[in-house]
Amino acid sequence: MELRSHQLIQAQQLRAMGYGLIKMLRVVAILAIVYGYLNLVLGLYPWTRPLAKRLFAMVLDPLRTMGTAFLHTLPNLVFLALLMIVIRDAFNEYGVQIMTPAYEGDPDGPKVVPREQWFTAPAVGSPPTSGEQ
Repeated sequence: MELRSHQLIQAQQLRAMGYGLIKMLRVVAILAIVYGYLNLVLGLYPWTRPLAKRLFAMVLDPLRTMGTAFLHTLPNLVFLALLMIVIRDAFNEYGVQIMTPAYEGDPDGPKVVPREQWFTAPAVGSPPTSGEQ
């Protein structure tokens, strides 16, 4: 999948997502079968029927709590994703490579930036005075 000249998702990533989704659905199906089995077996005996009746709530309440916490965290996750995109675009604009799947390799020249170039774009600020070092 591509947007303009940027490749958003590679075919290998889509394949891995598909396999992950299939695995997740398999786990959910197995858990549903185990829940149904436990509910049936615990409901057979009078002394375990109350547990069988509460089993759904015992399983669902933690999931409800986790879902609510995720929904409350979602705006923060969206902000972090947007921040990552903005930072990556700023780095790409200045030709700075960061370690992402799009990383092409190390430059031919030295990796050490001379002190006099520390505050050139994209960095913002001014060099420290002699007393601040």
